[in-house]
Amino acid sequence: EIDKKNKKRSKQENTAVVPTGDSVVVQDNKNLDPASKKNDGPKSTKLSSKKKAVFLKKKIDVELSLLPSSLHNTEDAVHNSLNQLLLKYSDGLGGILMGCENVRIMTEENGKGRGWILNELPWIHYTVSCDALVFRPYIGGELHGVVNECFPSHLGMLVLNYFNAMVSAEQLRGAGYSFDADLQKWVSESGGQTISVNSKITFDVEKIHECDGTISLEGVKPSLSLLVEA
Repeated sequence: EIDKKNKKRSKQENTAVVPTGDSVVVQDNKNLDPASKKNDGPKSTKLSSKKKAVFLKKKIDVELSLLPSSLHNTEDAVHNSLNQLLLKYSDGLGGILMGCENVRIMTEENGKGRGWILNELPWIHYTVSCDALVFRPYIGGELHGVVNECFPSHLGMLVLNYFNAMVSAEQLRGAGYSFDADLQKWVSESGGQTISVNSKITFDVEKIHECDGTISLEGVKPSLSLLVEA
C-alpha cells in the first residue's frame, strides 16, 4: 500500500484496490459548494423531513495509482480504473458512482501529464478530474422500485433495476394491505389494489446497509406508483 505518512497531499477519504493492482482514491473537488459535501448515506439513522435530490452531478478529483505495465496506454488505464468504481458506494463521494465524463489527467503548465512516484514503490500516481453522476439515497428520501419478490414476510424490489430494497410485512399491513396466500399477492383492504411481482412501488428510505461497496435499502410508507417504467 502507499505510505500515507510521507505523502504530502490532501486527506484521502476512500481507497479501493482494483484487480489490476492499481489503487484508486476518490475525493470531492475543492471547488464544490460545502453544502453539497454533506453525507446522509449509510451512516444516517434518523428520518429526514427535508426532501433532497438523490442524483447529483459534481466535479471530483480521483487519485489513481497505476502500475508501470499500464503506462503503454495511460488513457485506457485511467478509464479502466474508474470503471472499477462504478455502482459501488464511496465514502469520498457520499454515494454511488453511476457514471463519469470529461475525464482529464491533471497536467503541468507545460501540458505534460503529472505523474509521481513515492519512495521505492512501483506505482505511478496521477490526479484525474472528471464530472461524476452520483446516486445518493438518504434516510427519509423517496425512491421507486419494481417488485421482484412477493412473500408473506416482505416485498423485495429493485431500485434503478440494480439496487436491492425491501419493505417488511409490518409496513405493508400498516399501509392497509394484507397477504393473500392463494394469489400470492398483497391486497388492499378495499380490494381495489394488489401488489405482486412487477408492481411498481414508491417508498421512503428507512435504513441503508452497505457492505464492501454494495448497498441495500429498507423502506417504509409503501404505495403503488404510476411513475416508474418497467
